[in-house]
Amino acid sequence: MEIFNTYAHHTAADRHVIVGDEARTFCDTAFPYDQLPSRSFSATELEQRRITVMRFTGGDGSVRTLWAYGLAGYDTGMAIVLDDGTSYYLANRGLLGYYAASAIVIPRAEVPRR
Repeated sequence: MEIFNTYAHHTAADRHVIVGDEARTFCDTAFPYDQLPSRSFSATELEQRRITVMRFTGGDGSVRTLWAYGLAGYDTGMAIVLDDGTSYYLANRGLLGYYAASAIVIPRAEVPRR
């Protein structure tokens, strides 16, 4: 699993690679989709604040991608958008599992785009 973090229009990002038990724990606990309200977001709401992209590669080689956008304003939560277009609203909390110590800096162009 890869996690990319960037902010608004920065030209750089950080990339984390998480494997093994740490990746399984992250996947099991990070996003309680069954408890999140579905919501659509306009393009103007996204990419204004922190952007976290998660790329999951399955054992069969399949790849799924998730984008988490910090929404503008005070205590506004996050927009979660899946690669199939499904989107959710995550209120009043950020993502779990930020691994700053293990990050490498990469060009923003290497971050998966929607």
